[in-house]
Amino acid sequence: MAKKNNVNVYVVIPPFTQDYKSCIPEYNELFSGIIQLCNKNNVKLISFYNSNEYTNEDFYDTDHLNLRGAEKFTKKLKDIINTI
Repeated sequence: MAKKNNVNVYVVIPPFTQDYKSCIPEYNELFSGIIQLCNKNNVKLISFYNSNEYTNEDFYDTDHLNLRGAEKFTKKLKDIINTI
């Protein structure tokens, strides 16, 4: 439907704290299905998983951004989408 209507589709992987990432599988294992899906369907994947721009002060808990982090994330995501 997106292709038919000429709509860009994005999958966004947010940032996580190092503590959270230490409890989950490695990136390629965790997101292999999403990566394959994006590649097959011309879906743009934007990943902040390995971003060093976020510190513990940007998170409410181990995987949810607080207001400061959300504002930083939203600005960065907007900048990326505007350049694609």
